[in-house]
Amino acid sequence: MRWYDAAGRETRGETRYDDGQRETYVLDAGNTASWSRVGHDYDASGALLRKSVQYDDGRSVTTDYQPGSTAFTRTTQGTADGVYKMEFVAEDGSRDVLRYRDDSDGGWNTDSRHYNADGEVTLIYNRFGLDSFTQHFDAGDHLAWSRYAFNDTYRDDGVQTTTLSFDEGGRLVTGIDRPGWGAPEGFPTPNPWAAQGRVTDARDELAWRYVVNDDGTVREQLGQLDWQVRHDACGCVTERSADLGNGVTLLVDYDTARTENWSAQVTLRDAAKGADFYAAAFTDDGGLQVLLSPSQPADWIA
Repeated sequence: MRWYDAAGRETRGETRYDDGQRETYVLDAGNTASWSRVGHDYDASGALLRKSVQYDDGRSVTTDYQPGSTAFTRTTQGTADGVYKMEFVAEDGSRDVLRYRDDSDGGWNTDSRHYNADGEVTLIYNRFGLDSFTQHFDAGDHLAWSRYAFNDTYRDDGVQTTTLSFDEGGRLVTGIDRPGWGAPEGFPTPNPWAAQGRVTDARDELAWRYVVNDDGTVREQLGQLDWQVRHDACGCVTERSADLGNGVTLLVDYDTARTENWSAQVTLRDAAKGADFYAAAFTDDGGLQVLLSPSQPADWIA
């Protein structure tokens, strides 16, 4: 079925199917709106399945619905800046927003974000050509850290960096040295070290630094903190701990007995809750074994 105005211009239409489904559309015949066409698709029960809008500026926005649910998916394409956008909204109100472009004129190819039901961003993922950068956020301020960020190993210098920022100042930064993208097996790494970690206190001053060199030797640097130290029967330091002054306690364990595959393990503890929320072991092969609690998709073993 088609409808026309007095000037003979088509204004709307409807198609009905044998199974009860139907499609309708409205046209801006007089060119008085910012859109040219709005379409609706319904199932046999009359529930809306899809709404599509074509705008005069070339954009098209399509929204897909799930009958019996408040969840929906919205897709936008044909924007002037060449950005394609998809938005997934769940029943609880949380949503994922994905944007991507064919070029990197805007500095990125892909931008993906997750928002909780309160509208707070909890995850941002960006890809820049072969590089990527991921950030996790403590929405609602439930944890002792506010931001956990890391890049992949595709950068030209081959370094994978992870940064954990504390609520009341200070941070932990770790680095893994790897050959750049496309380097053949056995290709030397850009730096003389294999892995390193650095923790700063509430004033962002050095609290602890640990470096595993390519030759297997290690270097440790301690900040001016009130360290509590434990020793084994031989007098070797097996553990040291200190208050960072920001609600976080730093603990470092050493494998003096050489029964583990790591030389040192750093642990971060929420002083108020008495719960460990981060651990990183510096392995003998120059890697890092990392665990963040509560667990994140970023947990990795390098």
